[in-house]
Parts: sequence; structure tokens; C-alpha cells
Amino acid sequence: TAFAPPAGRRWRDLTIVLAVVAGVGFGLLFVFLDETSDDSGVWPIVIGQFVTMPVLALVLAATKPGRPRDRVAAWLAVAAGAMAVTANISYLVAVRTGLLSLVAVVTSLYPATTVLLATVIDKERLVRPQVVGLTLALGALVMVSAGA
Repeated sequence: TAFAPPAGRRWRDLTIVLAVVAGVGFGLLFVFLDETSDDSGVWPIVIGQFVTMPVLALVLAATKPGRPRDRVAAWLAVAAGAMAVTANISYLVAVRTGLLSLVAVVTSLYPATTVLLATVIDKERLVRPQVVGLTLALGALVMVSAGA
């Protein structure tokens, strides 16, 4: 394969660090988008995408993943990017019309959708910690929604 993960504890530690960095990044994005002016329209999203481009270029240059081998993969990547931008714009509209405390919690559950899609589309099986995590997340969402 093109990517072979390091073995053992080093891999687990790196995974934890990357997960925490990603979580903090998403949390900051949620808060900062809530702080944008209603008059700014979707410019915060557009600027965010332009800021992301050099970072992505550096990652691609460092990892040298190569070109997609088929057009379907390339079009799926384009579609995923378009959906990500649409999701960010939807979030921006939601925080401007609703409570950040509720909108951010609901939005932060998007990984649960990924896990559920993997079970349906890829026929992956959930392990007990995933089921417990999804159940707790759903319960937390209900409690936050009821308190809002």
C-alpha cells in the first residue's frame, strides 16, 4: 500500500494527538464562525477555504500521494469538497439564526454519520466502544436540546 502506519504505541500516541488537534480546530472554527458579522455573508467560509489551500498544498507536497488513478476517485474528491463547503455555509447560517451551544453540539456529531454510513455502505461492523460512544453522543444531544 502507499501508506503503512507505524506500529505500536507510537502510532496510537500520534493518533491521539491528531484527534485532539482536530477537535480543537473544529471547536475554534465553530466559535469563530459564530463571532462573524451577519453582514459578512459567506465571506468567512470563502476566506477559510483560501487559507486552507496553502496548508493542503504543503501536506500534498510532503506526502506525495500521486494523482488519482481514475476519474471516479477525482470526481468523488471534488464532490466531497463541494459538500464540505455546503456544510460549512449551512453551519454559518445555523449559528446566525440559532444558539451556538446547540448548533455546535449537533454539528460536532457529524463523525457519527460517517460511522453509520460505513456500516451501511461498506458493511463495516461496529465494535462495542463505538456503539457505546454513539449511544452516549445521542443521549447528550437529547439532553442539550432539551435544555436549550
